Amino acid sequence: MSVARFCISNQTATFSLYLHHISLLNTAFQHIFMNLKRIIFSLSFLEGGVLLSYEFLSARMLNPYFGQSFHIWAAILCITLISMSIGYYLGARFFSFSNHKFLSVPFLVSLSYMLFVMITKDAILSKLIFINLKIGAVLASIFILMPILICLTMISPALITFLSHKYDSSIIGSYTGQIYAISTAGGIVNLLAMGIYFIYQYGIQQSVLILAACLVVCIFLSILISFELKKDNSK
Repeated sequence: MSVARFCISNQTATFSLYLHHISLLNTAFQHIFMNLKRIIFSLSFLEGGVLLSYEFLSARMLNPYFGQSFHIWAAILCITLISMSIGYYLGARFFSFSNHKFLSVPFLVSLSYMLFVMITKDAILSKLIFINLKIGAVLASIFILMPILICLTMISPALITFLSHKYDSSIIGSYTGQIYAISTAGGIVNLLAMGIYFIYQYGIQQSVLILAACLVVCIFLSILISFELKKDNSK
């Protein structure tokens, strides 16, 4: 009888210890992954990294068809600036606090279009080279860059909006500076990684797939942000 009680007591203690470990893991998960500011800043870092790296890779995609002339770089930079202006405007106009559930949509569109470009770029660019060099370079840059850059640059205004509504709207300037600083830092880190290692190690095709994987992570983070904001609204 005493042996049975000892076994039951031992099993109960083991089960209690197991529940305690589960509770600790859950607390750690909540602290690390469910901190809204940390998730938002991580998303901003990744978004900036994908944006600048893809712009760099787009030049490498266009080089075999249009070379590395002044015209192609002028076209890339102009289309980049136009796309970013449109994206910032649309992000500020569309993403109010109540639209947080749509945060993953720009990443989904970017991911889909990025894969579409990789499948069709050879067929389309091989036709554009027969047009005037300047016009062909502009059209090629629009095809490669514009939809993705517009979508990705919508994210920073959205994140600033969510931070200012969630925390303190009186320091929105501080949030704006933090978001753009973190996004720029992500661009620098990813651009160096692409330029120094990934392109030479894996080539353009595999490097774009790495950016696609980063977009999948961005989708996951944007869903976490939407979940946290929704949970906060329901309180």
